[in-house]
Amino acid sequence: MVTAVLGVYITRARAGEGGLKAINRSFYISASSPPCFCCSPRSVYLPNSFDKLSGPTDTTVVTDAAGANPQ
Repeated sequence: MVTAVLGVYITRARAGEGGLKAINRSFYISASSPPCFCCSPRSVYLPNSFDKLSGPTDTTVVTDAAGANPQ
């Protein structure tokens, strides 16, 4: 939803530019925003090791992925 709203607000044609070019540019800008929205919280909230997870419900995941990075 945030991406759609962002795409609508940034779609502005420049002087002497066709509408499709503005839509295409806005699409690429709005398509690049979700990775930024997802990667930042992931880096903040997830630990850098499965061993550091607190209270996993399936402990086999922790043993199978020992040494792996959940980020």
